[in-house]
Amino acid sequence: MGTFYIGLRTDDPPSLLYPSVFLGRRFLVAAVFRYIPIFSVQVGLHQVLSILVIWYLMTYKPYKDPNMTKLELLNEIWLMVSTNTFFLYTDNTPLKFRFKYGIVFIALLVIGWLANIIWLVIGKTKAYCVKRKAL
Repeated sequence: MGTFYIGLRTDDPPSLLYPSVFLGRRFLVAAVFRYIPIFSVQVGLHQVLSILVIWYLMTYKPYKDPNMTKLELLNEIWLMVSTNTFFLYTDNTPLKFRFKYGIVFIALLVIGWLANIIWLVIGKTKAYCVKRKAL
């Protein structure tokens, strides 16, 4: 199997579609952002695609390691939550509030980034401890 399939469950065909789902969504979002200049349509489509990916992750659990599936699910939910703030950057929102929302958005990104790092460090530490006990 190629590098696209590292860590995926190879016994379940829908799980093997995860790289295609991941890349297909990126291409679709890029095309919509490029060719449809309506901001609310862009963000709305992004939300719908996030919901579909969350459904896919919860239904098929494509990773061998359940923690990786949980991490992907956490990231997708976090992406959807942070994308919700994009609606606040429309012309209907006064400029002074948009600046404050920008600070909130940056804070959300930093919290998500730190959560990923902590999740990965804890996971690697637990795996290391299990290996040490086995020796």
